[in-house]
Amino acid sequence: MKRIGLTILTFVLTFSCYSQTLFFNNLENTTWHSTANSTDSIIKNSKQIPLGKMKLSKDSLRENVTIWSFKDGLLTINYFDIKQKKETFISTYKYSADRDKGILTLYLGDKAQAYAVGITSTGNNALLIRKKYKRTKSTGT
Repeated sequence: MKRIGLTILTFVLTFSCYSQTLFFNNLENTTWHSTANSTDSIIKNSKQIPLGKMKLSKDSLRENVTIWSFKDGLLTINYFDIKQKKETFISTYKYSADRDKGILTLYLGDKAQAYAVGITSTGNNALLIRKKYKRTKSTGT
């Protein structure tokens, strides 16, 4: 019975680690979405931020969302209103990703906010879990 339990645990941990790396694969060119109320202050203060990978065009969305676009070392966050078919800029942050540790760091002004990346699916959904703030000398936008 212990052997079966250990086998299942090993499988779950292996699958979890594999899925976690899917978030970091081509992160530089991916687009994710979160709930519509992800304002700048909510992003800075949330303990957890659920993200879903954008698979469809914005025109196919059924609810308002916040769009997270990773490109050229910058994370650009926009609000998308489905009725108006309009994107509104929220913020841009510098970011760094540590694939080996499963950590995404956003540079929020004079602070570096690290998030552990938890995968809740096979790479299509992620949960950013806030860690403690760290003061930095470099500033993000």
